[in-house]
Amino acid sequence: MKKLFSLGLIGWLLVSLAACQAPSSDDLDATDTQIQTLQNRVDQLENENTQLKDELAGYQAVEGTVTFVLDTTPPVIRSLSYDDAAMATPLDLLIEALGDDQVITTESEFGIFIESIGSINPLYGSYIMIEKNNEPLSVGLADAPYNDGDIFRFSLEYWDANAFQVRTSIERFIAQEAESFIDEFNYDVLTGLSVLNEPLPDAYALQGTGEAGYLKDILVQKALGEVAPSAIENYQATFAMTPLFRGSLGMMALSDTAAYEALIDDYLAHLETVELNTVGFDDLAMTIMHLKDATPPRIIDAYETQVPNLDNAPSLALAIMAEIALSSNPYDTVLETGDTLPDALMNLQTIKGGFLYDYASGPASTRQFSSPQSFLALTVLEAYLNGDSTMPYE
Repeated sequence: MKKLFSLGLIGWLLVSLAACQAPSSDDLDATDTQIQTLQNRVDQLENENTQLKDELAGYQAVEGTVTFVLDTTPPVIRSLSYDDAAMATPLDLLIEALGDDQVITTESEFGIFIESIGSINPLYGSYIMIEKNNEPLSVGLADAPYNDGDIFRFSLEYWDANAFQVRTSIERFIAQEAESFIDEFNYDVLTGLSVLNEPLPDAYALQGTGEAGYLKDILVQKALGEVAPSAIENYQATFAMTPLFRGSLGMMALSDTAAYEALIDDYLAHLETVELNTVGFDDLAMTIMHLKDATPPRIIDAYETQVPNLDNAPSLALAIMAEIALSSNPYDTVLETGDTLPDALMNLQTIKGGFLYDYASGPASTRQFSSPQSFLALTVLEAYLNGDSTMPYE
């Protein structure tokens, strides 16, 4: 209001000056200068007045505020004021509140489908639940009506109990157990995390000496998406066919290398002569993971004979991966206890996230190979449920 009054006063002065009798030339120069100064001030005030009007119109156009809540850990909460005249949809407002890269959508004949929001990324057996004011939304977010004060909540919900159980087990291990195994560069845990596309260490310094050390170097580097030529060369020179478990694991580690091609014939020849009564179940399962459908029938037969009696976490984990390698659903394999392979494995998980060796073993058994192999098997199982049957290590 003060600025509007100033505009009027300056205008009156201009008119008054113009109405005066003709002054002397010095007076005219002074008057011209005065008039120019006043005119500049008028222009400045008019510009400021226009800006104030625009700002006031903007404030008057805001109709209300909506809030978006992502039910994650920790939760993400964003509130956004909206302009009713812009006719934005709740989806538009969600994207504005979170950012383009945080809301992934696809279009179909049924409308716009939200694939993921922030860290809420549905996999097989789950979907994004959208609620408005604690009531499930009956239409797509792009078509939903909204008013001032509405709260939209997004959460991950499961319709498949098996998928939910696997995901819960994986998250429990990651939250409570994974860190120490990562610090130790445990290749099973690192491989499982790579299957999940979870963050991994930035780098690894080769440490191995001897056959076991070189093998670890290769497997850790593979999990990190790297190649260690020197470790491969050293491992090839020290490669051993026995025990069969280590030999099959080593062949998987060498896959897609010249070393693999140099060793495969001797490896297969060894399989033809190995006496099955001298190898354990884990040897058989790892061999199947390596050769898949090309596994010699006698090895598959020996494997299938032992599966129903499995009672320890490492063997159950390997059996799950072997079934997937054979294009079989692990949930279709039922043990003598009546449990499926995945259920039997997850029954051995403790509330702290680790996996007991078996029911007779104490908590210390989780720090051995029980937990890493069990975690790896569950990541492979989740990938299988999502249509990916790729074996680890390869």
